[in-house]
Amino acid sequence: MVKPIRRVVTGHDDPAKRESAVEWERLATAVDTLVILMGMGALARIAARLLAAGREAGTPAAVIHRGTTEAQEVVVGALGDIADRAAHLRAPAVIVIGEVVALRSLLAGSLLDAVALDRP
Repeated sequence: MVKPIRRVVTGHDDPAKRESAVEWERLATAVDTLVILMGMGALARIAARLLAAGREAGTPAAVIHRGTTEAQEVVVGALGDIADRAAHLRAPAVIVIGEVVALRSLLAGSLLDAVALDRP
């Protein structure tokens, strides 16, 4: 069962700052689902911090590039390998980490149909 606990955070930090504005170590085990916006440039670093803080390497993860457009590309993997699997993708992209990724196959058709209905 997927818990309804989630957090949406930025994956983009000010390079002039020493510390991240996001407490990755706390989020690693505090929430079931993480949605990360603007995080492609830091995906490997984010994944490493989450893993070091106790998030399981096998946690489902996905990167959705250009979501809801005809150019949409989705890469699915696990937290331990998502940075390598999605290395060819660039922004814009949304990163989703958590068991909710396993529901993708159940939702994909209905979401795509909804988007198609929304277009003229």
